[in-house]
Order: sequence, then C-alpha cells, then structure tokens
Amino acid sequence: MNGGSPDLAPLEARVAAIEAGDLADQLAALTSRTDQLEAALTAQSAELVALRQQLAQAPTVIAADRTLTVTANPSGADQFADLPAALASLARSWISPGVRVTISITGNQPFVHGRPIVIDHPQSERIFIQGASATPPILIFDGSGQAGDDAFTVGSGAVLNLDRVALSWVGPVCPTRCGVAVHATWGGVAHVGPDVSISGFHIGLYAEFAGAIRADGIEITNTVFSISSAYGSVISAQDGRIQGAGAGLEAFGGAVLLASDSRVEAGNNGLQGGVGGVVICDRCAMANNTVLGFTAGSGALVVANFSSASGSDTCYGASEGGTILANGATTNGCDQSYSPAPGPNPGVVVRP
Repeated sequence: MNGGSPDLAPLEARVAAIEAGDLADQLAALTSRTDQLEAALTAQSAELVALRQQLAQAPTVIAADRTLTVTANPSGADQFADLPAALASLARSWISPGVRVTISITGNQPFVHGRPIVIDHPQSERIFIQGASATPPILIFDGSGQAGDDAFTVGSGAVLNLDRVALSWVGPVCPTRCGVAVHATWGGVAHVGPDVSISGFHIGLYAEFAGAIRADGIEITNTVFSISSAYGSVISAQDGRIQGAGAGLEAFGGAVLLASDSRVEAGNNGLQGGVGGVVICDRCAMANNTVLGFTAGSGALVVANFSSASGSDTCYGASEGGTILANGATTNGCDQSYSPAPGPNPGVVVRP
C-alpha cells in the first residue's frame, strides 16, 4: 500500500468484465426466450386462425320450427328477395329430426328466375316451399338462351316439398327438352301440390332413373309433354287436369304412372304407354285430343277401366304388343273406337 490509496483500476476492470459477461449471458438468454415466445405465439395464432375457419364452416343447428320469408321487399332477418337466396341461407344448417323449415313466398307478384333451382340440402325432406296465401305466387323461369334448364331439379336422394305456387316458363319451345317444371332423377323425390299449376314448359313433371313424384290434383296447361315417367321411375298424378298438351300422360322404359280420375283435353295425344311402361288411369277422360285418346305400344300396359275417350282419330289404340284394359269404357266421336294395329304383334284392347 506504500501508505497511499490502493490501485483499484485492475479490480474495477475485472468487475466490469464479469458484469459485462453476465449481462451478455442474460441478454442472450432473454433473446432466446423471446424467440421461443414469438414462435409459440405464431403457432397459436395459426391454430386460432384454423379454428376460426373451422368454426365458420361448421353447420349451425336448427332445433325448432322456423319460417323464412320470400318477399319483394325484404327488410330483416329471415327475409329474402327470392327463393334461391332463401335456400342458400340453409346451406350450412343442420335441421334436427322432427323440425320443419318453411319457406313462405308472400304476395301474388311474379318472381323471375334465370337459372334452375337445385334441391340438394342433406335434410331437404324437412324443408317446405309454399305460397303464403290462397292466391298462389307466380314463379317464372326464363329459359331464353338456356336450353336444357329446369325449374326445380331434385336428385341423389333429395326431397322437394312444393305447394301453393304457379310455375310458368318463358322462353323457346324446343324440339327437345328445354324446360322441365319439376325434374326428379337418380332417386330424387318430389311432393308437388295439390295446389300447384304448371304452364308453358316443355315437360311439366318428369321422373327418370328411379326418381319419384307425387303430384295428385295439380293442373298443367300448354306443355309439349305434361307428365312423363321414364326408366324405372314412378309418378302418382291422380285427379289431375291437363289441357293443350302434345302428350298428356306417358310412361316408358319400365316406368309406372298412376293417373286415375284425371282429365286430358284439347291436345294431340291424351295418354300413351311405351317400351314396357305401365299407366293406371281408371275413370279417366280423354276429350278432344286430335290424334289419340289412349294408346299402348312396345309391350306397354294401359289400364283404363270405366274411362271415356272422345273427339280423337282413335279412342283406344294398341300396337307392337301393347295392351289396353278398357272394361266399362266408353267412346264418342272418334274415327276409330278400338284399334289394335295390324301385323304379327298387333297389341290387344280388352273392351266391353
């Protein structure tokens, strides 16, 4: 010490070096921990985004009866300007068993649709589309330039429930299918009416490939084909009223059409079965159809007991192995009343 102040500089330098090392280590550790936290936060943020996306896509559950309203002037929740918008609002909804969702179409003003309405909701059998008053709203389908479109298409096991509406087609009248009011295909099922009218379509009701339609009591006017059941399908259209059709009722390709108590008038052909089709039309009336009243060809069976035919070239005609059962049937004003076609397989008409 030499009697003077000690030289602290080396000690202070040592302390500074130690402190600098400790601080560097602490800073490095803190930086590493910060990086870990940021990585964890990034992962959690990504997980949160994914969960939010899943939540947005998850179906909502409709657990109680609910009514959606289609109106010309929508102004609140569950109100829509057209039927496609109302159906689209249910796309992510699960409808519980026993619950009924009604889409109520208000007013008697027309609603115009430019594209087909496809019924494909997983619980479509619990959705009911209907007019809201005794005066049915008019659903117009504009097929201009869109040959092949339908009004309603239901397939792949879906179900259409439709009542208290008038369906109208505007657009070209084509030599091939260019507008079907209700089309059930590939196992689709349609419940239509009884308070439904159809006008102007190429085909009113068309079921094919195991489709099924129940449309008892409806009215169809001015179609090329009014009701057509094809390729293993079944249609029940009893007590119907058909006017101005190229062909009123038909079944072919092993299909079945139930049409008892119906009336077909002022068209070309009233009823025709072909290619193994079966038509049951007891107590039916074919009036003033210019070509044929009842006809069966190509192995078809037509049951027309206690029916009447009038004002046609042929009232009851069978050909190519077709059979008509017409017990108790009547005719009036036809060029030919009962006419099996000549040839090796002429067909059979069983008559009174």
